[in-house]
Amino acid sequence: LSPELGVRIFKSWAVVIGFVSHLILDEIYAVDWNGRKIRVKKSFGTAMKWFSTSTWANVSTYGKLAFLVILALGDASLMEYFGRQPINFPQTAKEWIVDSVNDGAKVFR
Repeated sequence: LSPELGVRIFKSWAVVIGFVSHLILDEIYAVDWNGRKIRVKKSFGTAMKWFSTSTWANVSTYGKLAFLVILALGDASLMEYFGRQPINFPQTAKEWIVDSVNDGAKVFR
């Protein structure tokens, strides 16, 4: 929650790189190289899939992603950096989002 955009972008990319590297390592270790015999574990292919057979899981995941993208598009300093205008949320919705984020941040302090 730094006011400096560079710090926020750095932290965001650090989280993305950590998340993706974790998923890639899960896929690598789902192949068992036991001497001469190669065995693929049941978990192979589950870490990097884009869709599930569960409709609810897909709707929930992509709904959260859409919410976070909209939240980022409403960030004035981020949009200024990219030369764009931020999305203007209705004031009550904007206050609710900011209060929710600030309340969540207080838990980790």
